[in-house]
Amino acid sequence: MTQPYTSDQIERLGHSIIYLAERIPNLSKTKLLKLLFLVEETSVTKYGLPFSNMPFEVWQHGPVQKDVFIDLTNGANAFLDKYISAVKNKLGSEVIITPKIPFSDDEFSDKDMGILALVVEKYRKRTAAQLIKLTHKKESLWYQQAETHGLLEAFEKGLTTSDVQIEFIDSISEDPKKQQMYLDQQEYMAASASLKA
Repeated sequence: MTQPYTSDQIERLGHSIIYLAERIPNLSKTKLLKLLFLVEETSVTKYGLPFSNMPFEVWQHGPVQKDVFIDLTNGANAFLDKYISAVKNKLGSEVIITPKIPFSDDEFSDKDMGILALVVEKYRKRTAAQLIKLTHKKESLWYQQAETHGLLEAFEKGLTTSDVQIEFIDSISEDPKKQQMYLDQQEYMAASASLKA
């Protein structure tokens, strides 16, 4: 797989996952994927700033960061291998995420740390199924995008993935200041990534 992310993005993502896995016992791949979305959404709605600035797609079971899904599926752990292991549990029913190295906060601001702590506090006791249900609520970004792109019926008929991306800016549509901050930060991150490429 050609890596579309900078080493800084991967480092940030890897340590975000370590943070979550250190604080949530038996963290499954499915639950992790939902938590990563909730971290991104919380950062945008609270501060108008993307957390990872990685795309999330509208899939049947909720929003998914496709490259993370691929990386953690069937032992294909490639760009996250330095940070975590993803191994099927004894029953073979779930992939469990465990850290390989300790968490480092070098890539995170105080606001970032607050977002991670908030998401852990709010969602750590929820199951993956509960988080899927949460991300499917009618007022959710996932539902809005699925409805706008005619995917709800397709998912009911068995479609499992799509390439439709979650538009996080929609969660702050009532706040022009946050919208501008979000757009400015995306532009800055894109420019930084192109300089490091």
